[in-house]
Amino acid sequence: MSMTIAATASTAAGGDDPILFRGPFEETIPQMAALGYRAVELHIYDSDQIDRERLYRLLAENHVVLTSIGTGSAYERDGICLGVLATLGGIVLAGSLTGGLKWWYYPAPGGATGVQAALWTAAFVLLAACPLIFDAKEAIQWRASRSRA
Repeated sequence: MSMTIAATASTAAGGDDPILFRGPFEETIPQMAALGYRAVELHIYDSDQIDRERLYRLLAENHVVLTSIGTGSAYERDGICLGVLATLGGIVLAGSLTGGLKWWYYPAPGGATGVQAALWTAAFVLLAACPLIFDAKEAIQWRASRSRA
């Protein structure tokens, strides 16, 4: 059994991010290969801005495999996502603290009725679904690009 050591690369990493190679992938992937790395973890802010076919070709030409995609820098820089999650979480928390939601394995309307109960329940459902929605969107995009490659 052999171990492949990967390096990290990003086109837009912050100064404190633990990224070894910074700059366009057209430059960093050949640099990694020249130094002996055979795997890469790419940190991508917006995958819509990546030409996936070109990226796959670049990886193949340099005999480097893509081990993972890091999205931490996207969440760090993207205040909208954080704002939405904080708002939904705040609504769910307010519903719980005021007795409007009762908790078992999931929240259910407790003392609240009508619009209040619907708002708190909808906020919880959306909050819980956010990771699934984001992951499904990315999976569809990457699957579509792989089928064209």
